[in-house]
Amino acid sequence: MSRLLATTGNLIDRIRINELTREIRDGRALWIKRRTAGARPIIHAANGFFRLVGNPVVVLGGVDEWRNWEIDCFHRLHGEAFAIFAHGTQDDLC
Repeated sequence: MSRLLATTGNLIDRIRINELTREIRDGRALWIKRRTAGARPIIHAANGFFRLVGNPVVVLGGVDEWRNWEIDCFHRLHGEAFAIFAHGTQDDLC
């Protein structure tokens, strides 16, 4: 049974709903985090599964909600040492 759980865990870890890329803009290095094109159905399926098994965990599906969460977590981790901002529209991200 533990082997099955380990295999399942490894498969789940391969699911990517976000992508992180490094870009140079105006001579400055930026890290850009975006939702992948296939993120929306994966998020709906994951949240449906969590509800089915009674797990209170949710994957944030709304882009604004997700971006605000990411920015808040970044500030908590790094304080004001780095600048962070949201750019683009929901259509750019999903």
